[in-house]
This record gives sequence, C-alpha cells and structure tokens, in this order.
Amino acid sequence: MDKIIKYQKIISDILQTYKARFERSNNEVKPIIIIDKEQNQFQFLWKGWNRGQYVFSVSIHISMNGEKIWVDRDITEIGVANLLVEAGIPNSDIVLGYFDPDHRKLTDFAA
Repeated sequence: MDKIIKYQKIISDILQTYKARFERSNNEVKPIIIIDKEQNQFQFLWKGWNRGQYVFSVSIHISMNGEKIWVDRDITEIGVANLLVEAGIPNSDIVLGYFDPDHRKLTDFAA
C-alpha cells in the first residue's frame, strides 16, 4: 500500500474513532469530520448552537505535505500526534505545525 494512502486511512480512522466518543451526546453542538483526500486535509470540528451562541470550533486540523503529516491544530486532551504514533506512524513523519520551527526541534517529532 502506498504510504500516502496508508497515512490517509490512519488519519481518517483516528478521526472517526475520536468522533465516535461524542456521537451519543444530546448536545446541539455536533462533532463533524471533514476529509479531503485530494488535497490531503483532515479536520475534526464542532458545529451548532449552545445556549443561544453559535459554535464553530476546529479542534483538529491535519494536513499532509508529501509523506509528512502536519498536525496544524490540536486542542484535544489526548494529543492526536500520540494517536498517530500509536497507530504505527513514526515520529519522524509527524510535524507539530502549531509550534514554531525552533520549538519543533525540541520535540520528539519531525522538525
């Protein structure tokens, strides 16, 4: 299996599993996954109404640049990069894009 296709599947599976944690919520704010495999963009977001306030919040945004996975946004408690590693993606293929380049060098992930 091509590495990019393999990574797309892993990312999609992780987002689906994460979303399933919230499926039974009676809240009017719903979890949504957006997957664009042509442009290699993946999002998990919340959308809906909460007590008269409209909510639209992206919790996870992942993009792929070549064979590297860029975690551009992650405001989860679990840390999506950790889930990617648990799923078999090497740290060297994951970039924490939300850190500046100098800070990335201090992590266990790709700089």
